[in-house]
Amino acid sequence: IARDLHDTLAHSMMAMLSEVRLLRKLQAHDPASLPDELARAEAVAHDGLNEARTAIAQMRLNAVRDTGLGPALAKAFDRFIDRTGLIGEFASDNEAARFGDERAETLFRMAEEALRNIERHAMASRVTVSLSIKNETDLCLQIDDDGIGFDTGLSRPGHYGLVGLREQAQLIDAELHIRSAPNEGATLSVALRIAPEVL
Repeated sequence: IARDLHDTLAHSMMAMLSEVRLLRKLQAHDPASLPDELARAEAVAHDGLNEARTAIAQMRLNAVRDTGLGPALAKAFDRFIDRTGLIGEFASDNEAARFGDERAETLFRMAEEALRNIERHAMASRVTVSLSIKNETDLCLQIDDDGIGFDTGLSRPGHYGLVGLREQAQLIDAELHIRSAPNEGATLSVALRIAPEVL
């Protein structure tokens, strides 16, 4: 629940806090620009509310188990592209797309968090997501962006996105690798060993 709250409500509240801080500065230094920024603040609040409602609906309706990880991810990725206007590509092989147990739900949440991080921090223009089976036993999820990148070894107090991703990977015994560097984009890859009969 803490991870889900971070992934939705915490992000939305942080965006609203940034808007409020900006409005205070504008009130003191540039009051004429307040109406435009108030409209933007309203849009940010509206987006946050929609995101919270979507998260609640996903907790109630289990799209991953109903349709499989591939279709659920494809739909989430389409929403992400529509919302951000970025160039994107999603690919999934048939076997990986059918995977739909509780571990698939965790992979889905990890992908959502990675996409949120890209939207808010990466300043990317292109994002690709792929889901595949390697060596007949490993389900692999990979998310790439061409954004500004970051130092993976740098601690960020108060930011729990990467911590949450690592915790979720541990929960399902998956291997998580995050490769990035300043001005070099980022790649997140998750490998999960599964029995062939699960597919």
